[in-house]
Amino acid sequence: MMVRSSGGSSGYDVIISDIRLPDFSGYQLMLRLGDIIHRVPMVLMTGFGYDPGHSIVKARQNGLHPKCVLFKPFRLDQMIDVVQTILDLNKNDPLRPKSDAKQ
Repeated sequence: MMVRSSGGSSGYDVIISDIRLPDFSGYQLMLRLGDIIHRVPMVLMTGFGYDPGHSIVKARQNGLHPKCVLFKPFRLDQMIDVVQTILDLNKNDPLRPKSDAKQ
């Protein structure tokens, strides 16, 4: 996983993922990243009105910012707004590896 090789902190400001991935869901990816990053800078996107696995609901219950979901097709200004939300969160709560997180 590229995030793991980056040390989990300074590699990526925003991670954008579809909720439907070949091997697991975007929500499951968020959980895996949560094992190495104290706050995952995740944006989930979906092109389906119906989310059979309730991935978005579960992700929100586990820390996904309520504004960080994109429904395809989305406009560029919507994506910019969501990315800016994550960047603002990063400024107020910098990303760091889980091992550095304050308990």
